Amino acid sequence: MADTIAKASAILGDRIGCLRVLCAAIRMTDDGYTVALEIRWRGGGFGDFEISATGTTLAECIDQLNNPQVIVGAVLRHKDLESEIFEMQMNAPEEVDEA
Repeated sequence: MADTIAKASAILGDRIGCLRVLCAAIRMTDDGYTVALEIRWRGGGFGDFEISATGTTLAECIDQLNNPQVIVGAVLRHKDLESEIFEMQMNAPEEVDEA
């Protein structure tokens, strides 16, 4: 996975502050496995998120996550979502304290 993360970081370039896997979990399900990675794409904990893959075999899950484009896509989707949330917070009307 380290090679995949390094390739994804190279693809993303300066758009992120860092990219590393904080932890990984393997869960057995009735149908097979789920592999989840907690990823940090920016320093300070802001930007942590989880990406997961599900498959009938553990190798199938790892193959899905071993594609740098999958990691890049997940980071960019998360970054866009954070930007939308920030914009909504900035545009929200201020509460007036009537005390």
